[in-house]
Amino acid sequence: MKTLVLYFSIDGHTEKVAELISKKINADVEKIILRRKLPEGFFKYLIGGFWAISGKKPSIEPLKADLKSYDIIFLGTPVWATTYCPVFNSIFERYEIKGKKIAIFVTYASMEGNSARNLLMRLESNNEIIGTIGISEREIKKGKFEDKIFGWLGKIKAL
Repeated sequence: MKTLVLYFSIDGHTEKVAELISKKINADVEKIILRRKLPEGFFKYLIGGFWAISGKKPSIEPLKADLKSYDIIFLGTPVWATTYCPVFNSIFERYEIKGKKIAIFVTYASMEGNSARNLLMRLESNNEIIGTIGISEREIKKGKFEDKIFGWLGKIKAL
């Protein structure tokens, strides 16, 4: 089965998890790129939180991957204002994700919030959700997330 890991990352935490998953299951990987870079420091969190709360659809670069050609898609997002990153609103508007097996992973600083559940709700009517997982920034910084990811991949039969 052809598999893609599609993710967004600002501080690199979600990227570390995405790269680990793609290497472990031999999947293609693509990072979602904003057309305009967020400001540095505190303001990126302020703007990101506003976007998440308001349901904004920020402008993103076109994906290189053809989503229709994949059987399984892993979606990775940091938690912004207790939900998924709004770049996925742009993805859902621009690309059809239908008839896929979907796995969702989220990274968070303090709490997971409803990010995985909210993504699941956007996708479950037209896809099969095979699993969700949350990984804390602390687990990533301490290097204690690999076994958790490998266990999850085994549980959802992605290995």
